Amino acid sequence: MYRCLIVADDLTGANASGVLLKTFGLSPLTLTGDLPPPTAVRAGRDALIVPTDSRAVAPEVAYRRVWDATSALAAPEVRLYTKRIDSTLRGNLGPEIDAMLDALAAVEDSDRLAVVVPAYPQAGRVAAGGYLLVNGVMLQRSDVARDPKTPVLTSRTLELVTAGSRRAAVHLPLETGYAGVDALAAALGAAYHSGNRIAVLDAVQPEDLETIADAVLAADLPFIAVDPGPFSAALAGRLLPTASGGQSRPCVLLVVGSVVATTGEQLRELYRAYDVTTAYLDPARLIAGGADWETAIQEAVATLTTAPADTEFLCLTTNCLDPTACLDLEAIARGCASDKEAVSGLINQGIATTVEQVLGAALRVGGLYLSGGDTTVAVFRRLGAIGLVLERDVLPLVAYGHLMGGRCEGMPVVTKGGAAGDKDAIKICARFLRDELASQAVARAQSGELS
Repeated sequence: MYRCLIVADDLTGANASGVLLKTFGLSPLTLTGDLPPPTAVRAGRDALIVPTDSRAVAPEVAYRRVWDATSALAAPEVRLYTKRIDSTLRGNLGPEIDAMLDALAAVEDSDRLAVVVPAYPQAGRVAAGGYLLVNGVMLQRSDVARDPKTPVLTSRTLELVTAGSRRAAVHLPLETGYAGVDALAAALGAAYHSGNRIAVLDAVQPEDLETIADAVLAADLPFIAVDPGPFSAALAGRLLPTASGGQSRPCVLLVVGSVVATTGEQLRELYRAYDVTTAYLDPARLIAGGADWETAIQEAVATLTTAPADTEFLCLTTNCLDPTACLDLEAIARGCASDKEAVSGLINQGIATTVEQVLGAALRVGGLYLSGGDTTVAVFRRLGAIGLVLERDVLPLVAYGHLMGGRCEGMPVVTKGGAAGDKDAIKICARFLRDELASQAVARAQSGELS
C-alpha cells in the first residue's frame, strides 16, 4: 500500500517528482488514467503520484480536480501528502493548496499546515528574501514569465503561492532556517498556532531543504508538503522506511590531504552544511615518525570508528583551517637531513594508513572522497588498487569512478585536486557520493527482488 501521495498539476512534473523518490528506495507509480480505489493500486508501490492537468484551467476547476484526487486516494497508511507545484510557480497554486487541505480535513478531520518550499536549487531555482530567482534572474524577468497560458507577473513567492487561497499565510525568511533546526521548528509552530495554514520558506542550497525537512518533523505538526519535488523527497527519505530493513545508509569518508587555503574554505562550507565527524591528523606528528606517527594515526582511527551510527560523513584531514599555518617542508627536510619528497611521503603514508585502518574496521563506509594528488596516489597504493575505472565528472576537474583491484574493489571514489572548485566543491562532492551510494543500494535491492 502506498505511503506517499503526490498530487501534481501536470504529468511531466509528476514524473519529475516521482523520480526523486527513487534515491530513497521508494517505488513510485504515476497514474495516467481514471482514479482507482486505493485498494486497487498494485501492492509494492509505496509512492502514488496523480497528475490533475490543472495548471492552465480555471481556478474552480483546478480546485475540484485536486479535491477529487486527494479525497479518492487519502488513506490511513499515507504518511506524506504532497501538492506538487511548478518550479516557476505557474498555475493555480492557492486554490490547489486549499483543495488538498480541505479534502484532508474532510477525510481525516485534520487541520494541516501547508509547508511551501518553492526552491529547486539543483535546477537553478532559488528562493531568497521572499523572491524566486531562475538561474540568477528574477522570476518575472525570466522566459517562463512570458508563458502564453500561465504568465507570471511577480517574483514574490508569498504572493504567487497564496493567490486565490482562503487561508492565512506567512513567509519565513532564510535566516530563520540558518538559525538551526530547532529555531525553524519553533517558527513553524508559532506560525501554525497563530492561525496561519500556509508557510512559505526560502531556500537557496540543497542542504537548506534538508534543514527544513528536519524542522518540519521536529515541529510535530500535521502538514502537507508543497514544492517542485526535492523538499518532498527529503521528507520522504526521513519519513518512509524502505525495504532496507531499517539499516543505516553507507557513509562517505572524505580524505582531505590538501592544506591550501581554498581547501580550508571548502571544508568550512562542508561543516556549515552537514554534521561531519572529523579527525584532524597533525602533519607535524606524522613527520616526527616513530611512536608519534603511530599514536596520531590511532587517535584519528578511534575518532572516526566511534562516530554515531547515523553519521553520513566522516572526514580525515591534515588541514587545520588556519590559512597561515603552512608547513615549510623544505626547512623541515633540512632539519632532519632529508628531502621534501621524503617528508611529504611521511604525511601521505600516515593518511593512507589511517584510511586503510578505518575501512578495515566494522564500519559502513561505502565511498571515498580524495583531495590532493599525492594523497590520492598514497591511498590507492595502500589499498592495493591497480586503477580507477572512470565513469563521469562531478564538477570540472573532479572525477568519479570506482576502484579496480585491491581490498576495496568496486568502491565508489571521487577525486579532486586540492585547489579545484569554488567554496562549495567538497560539499557538492560529499552530497554526490551520498546520493550515489543510496541509488546503488536501491538498484541492488530491486535486482534482488527480480532475481
